[in-house]
Amino acid sequence: MHRILYSSSASPGVDRDELEEILLVSRRNNAAAGLTGMLLHHPATALYPATFLQVLEGERGVLEAAYEKIALDPRHSDVKLLSSQPAEDRQFENWSMGLEYVTDEDLRRVLPGFSLDDPDAVRIQDLTGNAAVAEMLLHLYVS
Repeated sequence: MHRILYSSSASPGVDRDELEEILLVSRRNNAAAGLTGMLLHHPATALYPATFLQVLEGERGVLEAAYEKIALDPRHSDVKLLSSQPAEDRQFENWSMGLEYVTDEDLRRVLPGFSLDDPDAVRIQDLTGNAAVAEMLLHLYVS
């Protein structure tokens, strides 16, 4: 068992309808490949693009092939692998692919004092670029 975690910036125009389509296709493909995971989406702000954060679990070779395909997907850019490591068990075993929409309040729960309005505050990209913080955010949604 292996787990990867990555973040990326959503391309302009990726809306909820497209995210729901991504979810349907991902659930089908992941179930067939034996992958589980969660996709988080934080909407764009006046200053920053929408952000994706995803964790995937499964056999290492299958994960690596899936990640290579994901990295080429034009619906996002700035794909950054935050973590790739062996895992003893699945943390998202009930999700062939979950999708959650991250709110500013969710971000404040992970990082008290977080503010999108303060130019000196930590940015969403800083949060999702840090594997430990990204994992805390993902675990807000584990059922």
